[in-house]
Amino acid sequence: MSNDILTDKGLTHGKAWSSAPTDDGPLNWSMDPNGDLIQGPLDLEFLRGQRVLLSLEPGQIALLSRKGKLLAVYLDGGHTLEIGGSSKQITTDSQLHFLAADRIVMLRWPKSDPVLWHETGNIGVIGRCELAIAGPTSFYREFLAANPTTSAEAILDAMDQAARAALHEAMGSTSDPGHIDHAGLQSLLTRLTPDELSDELASCGLSCTSLAVYTAAPPIEDCAPESAGQFHDVSHN
Repeated sequence: MSNDILTDKGLTHGKAWSSAPTDDGPLNWSMDPNGDLIQGPLDLEFLRGQRVLLSLEPGQIALLSRKGKLLAVYLDGGHTLEIGGSSKQITTDSQLHFLAADRIVMLRWPKSDPVLWHETGNIGVIGRCELAIAGPTSFYREFLAANPTTSAEAILDAMDQAARAALHEAMGSTSDPGHIDHAGLQSLLTRLTPDELSDELASCGLSCTSLAVYTAAPPIEDCAPESAGQFHDVSHN
């Protein structure tokens, strides 16, 4: 995982929000291990006056934000949060998003919905791409800040569009789109590496962990039939 959580002045790991539990103990809260890649937002108004013990497993990340501004990033471990209205408490108009950063997202680009080589051409690129969340701060800005109530499905679709754009950039940096045929494109694709896509995706907090792409022209066979824009969450074993 990148260290982009440390790049913003004033951004904390949540330690400033910690407080000792009351005699009755804090309210326990954790991320659903069987839930979506992105969970939330959790609005904190209903927790007013509560001390919350936030428990995160390795690979789980919680993002605290308020009015579109990221306030803190919580990594794995236990975090006691005091919710209220004083200057030493987390305000009740804040929100928590949860990320399963240990999961891999598989994107499939079938022949029915290929990545076009260039806008004026008819050469399509098919295959698959696997993504991981590498920078939670950048991921928040790119996919969550503009519309924090966006569904997990919509965010996955936005990640697919980001990966397609990254593939365009990676291909365009190595060849002239106006002077290439199917064979030339296939030769170019075989030289592309996940690191090249990761370079393009770093600004939005993603990395490419695996890439297998081909020209959709014969004799290359298409992937197994998939619905357009299909993606899957795959957890590490």
